[in-house]
Amino acid sequence: MPKGHKVRQYGIVCKHLDAEEFYFGANHKVYPCCYLYDEEIEIKTKHNTVLPSTEKYGNEFNDLTLHTVDEIQNHEWFSKTLEESFDKDHELHNTRCWRSCGDKGKRSTQKNVES
Repeated sequence: MPKGHKVRQYGIVCKHLDAEEFYFGANHKVYPCCYLYDEEIEIKTKHNTVLPSTEKYGNEFNDLTLHTVDEIQNHEWFSKTLEESFDKDHELHNTRCWRSCGDKGKRSTQKNVES
């Protein structure tokens, strides 16, 4: 695990929360990572539904055509709810975080090479 990364609830190592990484989707939206972008696209395409976060906050809270990166980064979902949602009992829990970044980061397909 790279220095400065924290193991959170359920062994999740979140690169967004520790390294302030963002993913800018082709849909002009900002996500904490490519995994959650992929999850939103897949759910919308295959199941014709939306993520719990979109249900609660609407479809525009992370839209770059309507908000600046700073506004999006400071939104409640990015600054508070994302980490809280790692808890499996949280109303906005998304299993994708554990599936992709759980087991203390061992599940991540993105590997950091330290020099």
